[in-house]
Amino acid sequence: MRRSRRRSTTTPATTPAPAVAPTAAERVVDDLPGFYDAPPGSPTPPAPAPAPAPEPGAADDRSATTGRGRRRGVVAAGVAVVAVVTAVVVVGTVTDRHGAEPPAGPAATTSAAPRTSSAPSTSSPSAPLTAAAAGDLADLDLPAGDDGFTGSLTSTGVVLEPQAVGVTVAYPQLTVSSDGTRSVAHLDLAVWNCLGDQAPADPAAADCRRVLAEFADLGSPDLQVTRTSDGLQLSGTFATYTRPNGSAPVYTGRSYPLEVQVEDATGGPTGTLRLGSGAATVVPPGELVG
Repeated sequence: MRRSRRRSTTTPATTPAPAVAPTAAERVVDDLPGFYDAPPGSPTPPAPAPAPAPEPGAADDRSATTGRGRRRGVVAAGVAVVAVVTAVVVVGTVTDRHGAEPPAGPAATTSAAPRTSSAPSTSSPSAPLTAAAAGDLADLDLPAGDDGFTGSLTSTGVVLEPQAVGVTVAYPQLTVSSDGTRSVAHLDLAVWNCLGDQAPADPAAADCRRVLAEFADLGSPDLQVTRTSDGLQLSGTFATYTRPNGSAPVYTGRSYPLEVQVEDATGGPTGTLRLGSGAATVVPPGELVG
């Protein structure tokens, strides 16, 4: 009889895993006391109150203290600089008030320079009456005194310049004053553009077109004036200017030689006025006084 040999099915023993030593945290934590203090089902203890927030700037006390110290140093230095500058200004002011010369330099020179007027001086009898700019002599009249005179003359129209069509004409009015040594004259020209080749007696009635008036002033020694026993002789070259829309005087670039010779008649001065290349007649009203 055959006997079967049963194979062994015994599983070989597995080598047990080595035990892992507990960590330091695991050895320290012991929940048994907590279990007795708060067994399961106990109410949850309230959460701890949050720590108070630090006051603004408290965290930067050290840096603020350091920065404050630095700022104090800067402020102290600034105060010292201001004190030095103030002392210098005070010393300079006291020095100037006691008559010391101001420091040299363009600024001091500019501020110390006196303002001068272009108007001529009439304090000296021999001072020339010249204009530095247009209109400088416009308001100047000399007192006649015992040896001088004043006069005003009006004339008919005179041709100033021929144009392609027609002519430019003027109607002069002249005033003159003299203190016996020096003289000054003012010339006013009412200017028109007219058709034809002559100055009409009435430019408005002749349909002439009015243009900017021209003015001129001339004084001694460029102006030559002689008061004769029966009249007046005057000569000089007058540079004209305009006053556009009442603005400051502007030279026109034109100059006219003027010659006047008149007699002091009963009804007023009469005679001839020559302006440029044209001639006109002196007519009333007018006067010579002195």
